[in-house]
Amino acid sequence: MTSFERRSPIPASAEELLAWHLRPGAFERLVPPWDGTRVASRSGSIEENSMRVELSVPLPGGLRQRWKLHHENFSPTGAFDDVLDKGAFPAWRHEHRMVDRGDGMSDLLDSISYTLPLGPLGRLGGSAIVRRRLDRMFAWRHAVTQGDIAAHQRANLAPMRIAISGATGMIGRALAAYLATAGHTIVPISRSPLTNIPGGEPLSMAPAVVWDPEAGTIDASALEGVDAVIHLAGEPIARDQWIPPARWTEDSKRRIRDSRVQGTELLARTIANLATPPRVFISASAIGIYGDRGDTLLP
Repeated sequence: MTSFERRSPIPASAEELLAWHLRPGAFERLVPPWDGTRVASRSGSIEENSMRVELSVPLPGGLRQRWKLHHENFSPTGAFDDVLDKGAFPAWRHEHRMVDRGDGMSDLLDSISYTLPLGPLGRLGGSAIVRRRLDRMFAWRHAVTQGDIAAHQRANLAPMRIAISGATGMIGRALAAYLATAGHTIVPISRSPLTNIPGGEPLSMAPAVVWDPEAGTIDASALEGVDAVIHLAGEPIARDQWIPPARWTEDSKRRIRDSRVQGTELLARTIANLATPPRVFISASAIGIYGDRGDTLLP
């Protein structure tokens, strides 16, 4: 067996750090953007040692492989393990440990023991590669954990119900996961009543607010009582499969504009007529850098 370990100080108690890891969205926050691993299915509970997870892991050439894991050895003082049942490695155990240091600080300790595939040949050709990947991945994971927890503490917000349109998009996925790890309930605004955000990870038990911006319809009653609405939905301006990116035709430009105008108008009208409107409405489409143009109207 080969072992790997990383330890980092975290500005939170072990109890707070464990709670962050147990909340929906933590896995999405911890997967580096270059990795591409997604949750295919998940069931059970880490706290009850009953969680079973199936991951979709990218391979060279655009292929993907399914890995199956289970969780065990949960302790409310700050511990649980991931164990690989089926995947690329003959054996893989990831031990998560949160250790109090006092003064509101704790240590995050990730320890992995694994067996490389292909026996001596795998150790010869793959040992350094796996080590480099783990170093890079866990440097990312610990930096994100430190940054997210510190940001949540600075905000110091009570748990809220936050409705998000476009929550399955590139920005929406990251935002929904970030807010869910702070203890907020995510209410997706979606064309479908059942929306997982993203890839098999349900970030909230709250049902989606069903809408159809083109038809001008929305379930207004489902927005009653939400604390904030974040509007990100719209026709994508770029797609992963566009290599090179497709040229914007007059039709594509019309769809991009109309999707944003229709959705924003529908949400604004609906919120204005609610008996209990949200305290905050944020609408974001894209960010461009134009420099200081004074009072010039920028198209």
